[in-house]
Amino acid sequence: MESVPRHGFPPTPPWCCRYPSTSGPTSEAVWGGPVTIEGFHSHLGHQAAGRPVDAVVLTGAALVTRPGLDALAVDNGRIAWFGRSEDAPRLGLPIHRLDQSADERLLLAPAFVDAHAHVLLTGRGLAGLELGRLGSATELLGAVSTAAARHPGALVHGQGWDHTDWPEGRPATMAELDRAAAGAPVFLTRVEMHSALVSSALVDRVPGVRAADGFTADGWITRDAFALASRAIAGMFTSDQRRAQVRLALGQAVTHGIGTVQEMSAPHINTVEELALTRQEAAAMGVRLPAWWGELATAELLGWATAEGLAGLGGDLNCDGAIGSRTACVGGGYHDHQSGGFLYLDEETAARHVVDCTVAGLQAGFHCIGDEGVGTAARAIARASAELGPDRVRAARHRLEHAEMTDDRAIELMARHGVVASMQPMFEALWGGPGGLYEQRLGVDRPAMNRFGSLHRAGVGLAFGSDSPVTPFSGWEVIRGAVQHWRPAERLDPATAFAATTSGGHASVGDTDRGVLREGAPADLALWSVPELVDGWPDLAAYAPLPSCLATLVDGVAVFDERGLFGRAAA
Repeated sequence: MESVPRHGFPPTPPWCCRYPSTSGPTSEAVWGGPVTIEGFHSHLGHQAAGRPVDAVVLTGAALVTRPGLDALAVDNGRIAWFGRSEDAPRLGLPIHRLDQSADERLLLAPAFVDAHAHVLLTGRGLAGLELGRLGSATELLGAVSTAAARHPGALVHGQGWDHTDWPEGRPATMAELDRAAAGAPVFLTRVEMHSALVSSALVDRVPGVRAADGFTADGWITRDAFALASRAIAGMFTSDQRRAQVRLALGQAVTHGIGTVQEMSAPHINTVEELALTRQEAAAMGVRLPAWWGELATAELLGWATAEGLAGLGGDLNCDGAIGSRTACVGGGYHDHQSGGFLYLDEETAARHVVDCTVAGLQAGFHCIGDEGVGTAARAIARASAELGPDRVRAARHRLEHAEMTDDRAIELMARHGVVASMQPMFEALWGGPGGLYEQRLGVDRPAMNRFGSLHRAGVGLAFGSDSPVTPFSGWEVIRGAVQHWRPAERLDPATAFAATTSGGHASVGDTDRGVLREGAPADLALWSVPELVDGWPDLAAYAPLPSCLATLVDGVAVFDERGLFGRAAA
């Protein structure tokens, strides 16, 4: 294991950015139709699953975790050999050199896994207003006004606002949104997607929302009101728009070296039909997409999930909410509000869910962020283990999503019962550290958050992701967030963080064959142009430029190929 760099981590590093804003329509006319291996170039991953590259030796790129080696053979979608380029001719296979100049530095690595994402919401955010860069309520209202003027009366939707540092000290109000949108419906989700700002026209279109828990007259809605409004939004897009949104999101993923996206769907996020659509588009693009449905187990749901080949019933099955919206259940209460958040599931209900999923051969999982939420979920899994036996529960690899406020007792239970911690290191990068959101909400003396180091030392399996669209698809930024945790005891070394973003994600669904460079492993690969390597790894210092992806392969099929490198290799 390598030593952990002790770089200082600034409160708002420049790499903690939202997706670039998009403009214009997101349709087949813009993106083009599927293309084959021979015609990739710059289609941003929007191609059908094609055939694997022909048997070939790839040279001219350093191999991650394989010091001194720079050649890898791919045959029939699998890694057939790796070694030194001077030994490649002995294989008797065509040799394809990847670097295009003597001074170009390339890195070939396993493709990333994003272990927690919301694909349709990501695409919807990319197609709507991008609010993450706005610095005030005034700017937000200006963006709404511009959008409403462009398409009078149409839904104005956007994602990513965070009023933490806004000069007004508050988000925009419903009355302000009504004026800015000239009476059009408005739905703007906060960055962590547990609350939204809505206009009165939007509220009028959602029966029962005014009486729901979490509704406020100022237009900032949470809890049941947010869930009702979110479901209503789904009906405001056509099937073609939804498909375009999925392609847009997965196109972003593959351009960042991500070959597998673990989709977390739930009734408050999307519909069963939208999940099916998302899986269809992913298959057409060649992107691997294990999926979860976040709803308590019933006999009907268990049968459906099994028949559909879902990984489990979990993901966004909420034990509690989020820190930013003050809905995460926090034992000590919030520092800046007279509240302790909300617990949505009790331990007994959660334990029964785990038992039912285990018996059905499915993963159970829970969204849990506050210490009370995490503790409830961990104890529920322990109760299921007591009923069914520890070996059976451990074999199921149940998951806790986010697990941000994890105390020592919860860590011990997770390790004992084989629970996977599906976490998002960019949360810590964005909101941890002195003066950050966590300090504002929970106080200076808050317990450690996002305890990657403690969990790893205890033997808890880690699977890292983005929670996109909360944070962008970007495996290297995820790794940097774990390596640069502001509390030194919770930092990971690059190799461990990389494993959590590759093989750890695959292992979380029981696939121990992928995510590593070894003979016989599936050729899920990403090729990177690297500004600098430090002890075999990209420079992960806070302000250092990160690698840029040149190609992404899934089972030896290029799903993204910026330079057409693998089209030429197959020709």
